[in-house]
Amino acid sequence: MVTDNDFEESVGNFLLKLGYKVRYQVGSIGYFIDIVIDDDNGRHLLGIECDGAQYHSSKSARDRDKLRQAQLE
Repeated sequence: MVTDNDFEESVGNFLLKLGYKVRYQVGSIGYFIDIVIDDDNGRHLLGIECDGAQYHSSKSARDRDKLRQAQLE
């Protein structure tokens, strides 16, 4: 388990206890989703952003907020 902080770990552990398949820091260079829930075939069902280190290290509000939706889609 690789998480940015205790909050992500807590959320991930809660989801694991509910029976979900959880992965952390899924993405590519420069942009990662903090927590991803996959189905049995490895397809992404849900992405959860916890506003961890990636969010706080962004250079501008545009990087953080406006482009996030496009990346998630």
